Amino acid sequence: MIGGQNRPRRVQALAAAMAAVTMVVTGALVGATPAAAAHGCGGTLLQQYVYDGGFAQVDVYLENGTTNCLVNRTRGDSWGQAAGMAVAVSKSAADIPGTGSTNLCSGFTDTATRQADCSNSYTYYAGPVRIYAPNSCISFGARVNSGGFIGHQKWANRHCA
Repeated sequence: MIGGQNRPRRVQALAAAMAAVTMVVTGALVGATPAAAAHGCGGTLLQQYVYDGGFAQVDVYLENGTTNCLVNRTRGDSWGQAAGMAVAVSKSAADIPGTGSTNLCSGFTDTATRQADCSNSYTYYAGPVRIYAPNSCISFGARVNSGGFIGHQKWANRHCA
């Protein structure tokens, strides 16, 4: 019965390993803020652009000194309350529709110089979208659907390096 004697040790070791993994995962989830847990951007936070009366904001990061990473997210008491969200970034301001437009992503095709993430099902955040933009300005737009009202904001020629 050597196998029978070792089995409880294996079960105990497996249970201990599972408990350790559970503690690590639980600690990571509890300790993370919604924006940090959700967005997927790294690097340095350059600026947060609040729009739609404070319902949402765009976080702009610089990764590796050359790549901008953007996330559009709901904020504060609005966290998770959107009925759709989008974010788009480009090296050309002409690629981003003006403030108030409802068609941020209509006909938008991702290329090396412009990226978008759009869905009518996003409730927490849209993105991340990344653009390699050394020595370039970026322009970006964000859209949030909050209770049937679509808020859209455009920011042109920002974070020029």
